Amino acid sequence: MFKTFMKLSGAGQRAVCAALLGCVLVVSGCGSDQANAIKIENEVVSDKLDAKNKLVVDSFIDEKRDEVQKLSRQLASYLNGHLYVDASRMREVQGMMIPNMMLNGKVLNNDHSIPDMISAESAGGSVATIFVRTGNDFVRISTSLRKNGGRVGDGDRATGSLLSHTHPAYQAALAGDTYIGTARLFESIYMTEYQPIKDRVGNVIGIQFVGKDIMSDVVLLRRRLRYA
Repeated sequence: MFKTFMKLSGAGQRAVCAALLGCVLVVSGCGSDQANAIKIENEVVSDKLDAKNKLVVDSFIDEKRDEVQKLSRQLASYLNGHLYVDASRMREVQGMMIPNMMLNGKVLNNDHSIPDMISAESAGGSVATIFVRTGNDFVRISTSLRKNGGRVGDGDRATGSLLSHTHPAYQAALAGDTYIGTARLFESIYMTEYQPIKDRVGNVIGIQFVGKDIMSDVVLLRRRLRYA
């Protein structure tokens, strides 16, 4: 693992470090109700910071990282083929005119069939998204992620939103590297992976995203540590 880390670009190494720090946030302080607590995305999973509990949480994070990496490989298999951006043909996504992401000549913009397959074939709470690059932005053009927990209707899909330039996955993608880490999406906690999509000459033209809802697992982990 260390050798793989050293092969990453500087941006990639920073993204991995940010992911590890973001996955398990340890906070401490005098006189605080949450002093010496172990947190995952601001959810306290243990109010006692010790080596045993930290080992359990680290093992939990590793397990969820493995699960989301498996999902990412599954999504990549569906996107296997000639992927390219057709800037001569624009398509409206949530009121914005966005270049078409093409897979073997098929337009992916507003076609949610591939992300929906990931969600349908995965064990509960898995989502997938395809971003297309336009200038310096990455825009969601195809997704199974619903706004505010919506379950029905394409109007509920989180399309048209941009990947924030401050998100660690943004710089990682620009550098051609993958980012893995936890995130809060619409009031739930997800383990996520952002993997750059490249054209045949190696240019980054988009991002494939997968996320696994781990909120219920975090709750169970908290109970486990509480009664350990």
